[in-house]
Amino acid sequence: LEYPLRVYRDKNFTVRFLGGASNSASNDALTQMLRVKFPEDYHKIELLPRTDSDEFMVRVSEADVILPLVDEGSFFHEKGYQGGKKLTSSVAWGMGFGKKMLIYRPLAEVFGIQEDNT
Repeated sequence: LEYPLRVYRDKNFTVRFLGGASNSASNDALTQMLRVKFPEDYHKIELLPRTDSDEFMVRVSEADVILPLVDEGSFFHEKGYQGGKKLTSSVAWGMGFGKKMLIYRPLAEVFGIQEDNT
């Protein structure tokens, strides 16, 4: 998230987090963290509540780019993503809808995604 907000700061875009429970404590913590970490760019971020599967698919299909969020600090950790063995579903959704992705290189390698997203 930090990379696109920094590199594409001058572009007009919105980052939408899909699927969080709208009034959970973790969503409140995420909101606060985003406000602190990205004070100049917070207006570009939307946290959308969990939806049913049909609406979720519509929102993914309308996206221009998928940004799979992966904690690179725990990607190779046994209790984290286990080097890609425990995967984020956003990559599968992005591939299924044929979307471009801004993706953590080790995660891209797990899926065989090339630099040009093929």
